[in-house]
Amino acid sequence: MARGDEPLIAHSSYSKWLARLVLLALAILCLTPLVSLGVLANTSLRFDQVALILTDPVVLRALRFTLIQAALSTVLSIGIAIPVLMALRQIQYTWVQQTARLLFSLPLVLPQIVAALASVAVFGQNGWFAALTDEL
Repeated sequence: MARGDEPLIAHSSYSKWLARLVLLALAILCLTPLVSLGVLANTSLRFDQVALILTDPVVLRALRFTLIQAALSTVLSIGIAIPVLMALRQIQYTWVQQTARLLFSLPLVLPQIVAALASVAVFGQNGWFAALTDEL
């Protein structure tokens, strides 16, 4: 508390405008793909057509799969990250911490397509591991 019973951040019109701005940004992010599909198809996208598309069982199944996969990925990432964080805090060697931070920051730095191409180069049919398993 700042003074007496006054909160540090007052619920003012600033927080209401910030909430509206965030909601507007989310609406734009959600509606932009739908509008771009209508523009690319050179058709006028009516609301009833959008409702038909969004209620299609294939679209709903894909949406459900995407949301479940994102939730599971988040839970798995957090489940791995917290023990690693606790272990890194206990390590006294700075070079180990720096190396671990470098390795954990690579997925943020490398574009996803580069990581996918590297995975295919290593684990694909003509990759390094394929050559090792062919000899077995």
